[in-house]
Amino acid sequence: MTKLINWIRAYKKYLAPFITILLTLFITTLLYTTTTAHAALSKQYSKKPKTSLKNNWQEKIPAILKKWIPWILRDYNKKNAPFSYNNFNDKTYILPYKLNLSVNDKNGKFILKVKIYKKGWVIIPGNAKCWPQQVKSNYLPVPVIPKGNLPAVYLYPGDYQINGEFNWQNPPEALKLPQNLGLINLKVNGEKVPHPNLDKQGRLWIKQKTAKTTDADTLDIKVFRHITDDIPFMLDTKIMLNVSGKNREIILDNVLLPNFIALKLAGRLPVRLEDNGSLYIKLRPGKWIIDISSYCNKPVYSLTLPPAIPPWPKEEIWVFNAKNNLRTVNIEGVPSIDSRQTELPRKWSRLPAYYLKPDDELKLIEKKRGDDKTQPNMLNLSRNIWLDFDGAGYTIADTITGRINNN
Repeated sequence: MTKLINWIRAYKKYLAPFITILLTLFITTLLYTTTTAHAALSKQYSKKPKTSLKNNWQEKIPAILKKWIPWILRDYNKKNAPFSYNNFNDKTYILPYKLNLSVNDKNGKFILKVKIYKKGWVIIPGNAKCWPQQVKSNYLPVPVIPKGNLPAVYLYPGDYQINGEFNWQNPPEALKLPQNLGLINLKVNGEKVPHPNLDKQGRLWIKQKTAKTTDADTLDIKVFRHITDDIPFMLDTKIMLNVSGKNREIILDNVLLPNFIALKLAGRLPVRLEDNGSLYIKLRPGKWIIDISSYCNKPVYSLTLPPAIPPWPKEEIWVFNAKNNLRTVNIEGVPSIDSRQTELPRKWSRLPAYYLKPDDELKLIEKKRGDDKTQPNMLNLSRNIWLDFDGAGYTIADTITGRINNN
């Protein structure tokens, strides 16, 4: 032992640098291992959209052009973003598509799944009074910044799962949610809420209203259809709903007429149109309108109203918008009515209206096709009549105008 101590004293000036080098290597190895694990975890839970089907596409690019790759691909993710049905430039770059929310008397937890096509701020559940805590993006902590009194996190393009918690003494009545949110799964004190109540302001009501009410579950439906004799043959259906009672889900059958293909579905209630023409609606009390645009890609010479399956009404009102430059038709088989005596939309009330019941057939009797250049000669008579002073006769002045279309 004494020899060892004497040896250390003799060579201590050489041992100090050696120990320093060993410590440096140990710390460097530890930092490298931690950074590699963090990068692997981030890569596992943040899948960025692929820029090509081939992994070696960059190898085929000349070296002098590789510095331009980031500039070329700067808008790649934006181009893949979902767009409006009638405007390619109207895109949604931040798409929160699913929320799982579980609350109880003391706290709450949420999991928000988001797909991002353009970097930016993502609004997450909560507000100034219920600020989310322990927020993580793909299991990595992220800072939460207020944007318009709402919590938000800044993320880059990719797929993300955002986790967070709430702590409260008493649960709030409602919780603010992001706009354009897709599916919502809500559990209150461990029990799943089958029909979460999300109002027009984007607030999810956690505490259901307990006010006593005697309103029955009633539903009044009125259906109006707008026919446009165009190419393609268009049919716009307007469904007016008057709902009372509790929130519930219904299925409306035979919403689309046979051989028609849905083109557009619009409404302020959650709705889903199936391939068989059935319409799923999540109802809540109030007055609502659902619009469906459809078309038929083949010539139409008659339309038959399918049987009414409750709660679908047993009568409908149709209007017909003729396109005489394409063809001239006469409407037969159904009675015409005065549109002023109905609840037709104002823009439709100027068109001829018809009353239909189940199994009624509206026939389009074709008289002429194409531009009508063979119209009959037209004469217009304007007549003024003056009574003579003695009351024994009249003085008449006729003005005749006309249009000659053929000899």
